[in-house]
Amino acid sequence: MKSGLPHSQAKQQSSLSANKQTEIFSLKRGIRFFLQSHLFLLFIIFLFLINKNQWTNNAFVTFSTFFSGFELFFILLFLPSCFVPNLPTLSIHRIIQAITKKRERNEWVGMAIAFIIFTLVSLIFLPANIPYPSTYVQFWLASNIMFALISVLFQRLVFFYYDAAVKAKPKSVLDYFYKYCGLFMLGFCYYIQQILSRMPLLLNKLFAILFLLLVVWQFFMVVGVFN
Repeated sequence: MKSGLPHSQAKQQSSLSANKQTEIFSLKRGIRFFLQSHLFLLFIIFLFLINKNQWTNNAFVTFSTFFSGFELFFILLFLPSCFVPNLPTLSIHRIIQAITKKRERNEWVGMAIAFIIFTLVSLIFLPANIPYPSTYVQFWLASNIMFALISVLFQRLVFFYYDAAVKAKPKSVLDYFYKYCGLFMLGFCYYIQQILSRMPLLLNKLFAILFLLLVVWQFFMVVGVFN
């Protein structure tokens, strides 16, 4: 028994070290990233389809280009996402929980203020013939352009703002307002930058620039769908 105890402990330690090694790379993470990113993309597509009756004659080609741009970028990030152990997870179950959970009064008020401001700001794109609620997509892309540009030079600053706005425990109406502003304006960029931060510096900056060019391109693609 005495001789068997060290052997069992050594076996457990070796299995733990083996698990740590296998956790460095996981296809499950890549598949989860691919599914989560497409779940998010489906919501963006939904905002387009609501106003399908206002598309131009050749809008389907532009819309397909818009969809393909994100699709190709997600494919490029599939392999790098396999190396990110703490990538935020998103599932239909968690979405339902977030929708149906009980909220205190301050959260409802903060959320409502954020939604009203998002709506009012998004309406500035109406003169570009982008109908509501597709204007949310344009406002969201404009926000991502700003934070993607910051990420090229100061990636940690994006992480700091997201952590301060979203991950901190909100209490006041203002705290919840900042939280929902961070989720809407920065959530997608933060999600992408989490993957890029695990890359070597040169690849990190290369993909950060590629992401910036992508959101700028997509910004003009939205205009092409309705003009």
